[in-house]
Amino acid sequence: MRMPGQHVFLQAAVALVALCALPAHAEIVAASGSSGARAVVGAGTRVAIDWRVQVAGTQPDRSLAVISSEAFITLEGDVNDPVSIRVGQPLKRLLPPTAAPATQTAVFREQLGVPAPIADLALATGLRIFVVREFRDQETATPVVAMAQIPLGGGNSARLSVSRIVLRFPDGASDKILARHARSHVLAEIRYTGAGRLHAVWEIAEPSSTAGEPMFRTLSSVHRNLVRGSRELLLRSPGLPSGMEGLHLLRLRLIAPDAARAVIIRYAVNAAMPSAPEPARLIAHAPAAGAVYRPDQGFHWSPVENAAVYQIEFFTREAGDIGDRLPELGGTGVDDREPASAPAEERYPDAGIMVTAISTRASLSRLTLSQLTPGRVYDWRVTAYDAQGRLIGASALRGLAIPP
Repeated sequence: MRMPGQHVFLQAAVALVALCALPAHAEIVAASGSSGARAVVGAGTRVAIDWRVQVAGTQPDRSLAVISSEAFITLEGDVNDPVSIRVGQPLKRLLPPTAAPATQTAVFREQLGVPAPIADLALATGLRIFVVREFRDQETATPVVAMAQIPLGGGNSARLSVSRIVLRFPDGASDKILARHARSHVLAEIRYTGAGRLHAVWEIAEPSSTAGEPMFRTLSSVHRNLVRGSRELLLRSPGLPSGMEGLHLLRLRLIAPDAARAVIIRYAVNAAMPSAPEPARLIAHAPAAGAVYRPDQGFHWSPVENAAVYQIEFFTREAGDIGDRLPELGGTGVDDREPASAPAEERYPDAGIMVTAISTRASLSRLTLSQLTPGRVYDWRVTAYDAQGRLIGASALRGLAIPP
């Protein structure tokens, strides 16, 4: 049987062990953040963040300073992501000296602004918004990381919904007869509401199967982050296969947000059709080869005879991370190469702008910019098409860096 004195002794022993477990000097042992606010989609939002930093140990001769130099607004808490933004002011709190081992808490509250593009991108990609801070004390150099999640809410936070898809050739036709080995493509006009990630595939059924049950194979995949504010998207298909005579079926099939949607357009290849001439050399004037994109920068090129539409096409370059290859002050760009001729390649562009032939100038829209990854280098060119949708002109590829 346990005596009353033994019970008191055990309680004292447990308390002593707990105190001995605290550090010999005061240091940060935990940090956390919280917020009851929500980031409004489509608008900049001010949110309040509460930070709590726990310090344990002894600091008998002086106060202990808990500090944080800066905050980052990030997606999924990755401060190294190009999307992350440095925000906030330095934080500092002095905790009183403690002769005996103890645990103290430094409490901070701050107001930060979440930019509208961050909220839009979070909605489009399904990623979460976090505010991240590192806290230190003057005794130790090792930081303790704290994060506060900012949920989305309000505004136009509806998920992506595709309402209409129309396939057409560049001249507006819904079907076409092509010469053998002719170069052509199809445009997809997509209307949507809300925001989110679009995933689709271009597929082709060739004459070997179109006489009976069509068998489709994949030509390329499409991934686009669609943001609010825009309601239409124009996609360009890969180059159409035209080496085999007969009926071809081109299909754009949605995988997300609506896996049941698919639209088909048909074209035939006829060896008796005259082949289109080689595209003429188109001269692009701006931006310069190897330039770094600026918001006030426009695209300019020389006109091409018989052109009905022009298209500016952007292709991902394999060594795309510009990182430490950004130009020095006074430099022209990351890469000043320009091929001697304009290749009529069939790579699928990552983004594009279509302009009617009445103009030889264009600027990047917000939607086009959302399809270009910050910190990457893209090859771009201008192409010209006649009223029959034939490629009649193309400029040389040039490099364009999208800054982080």
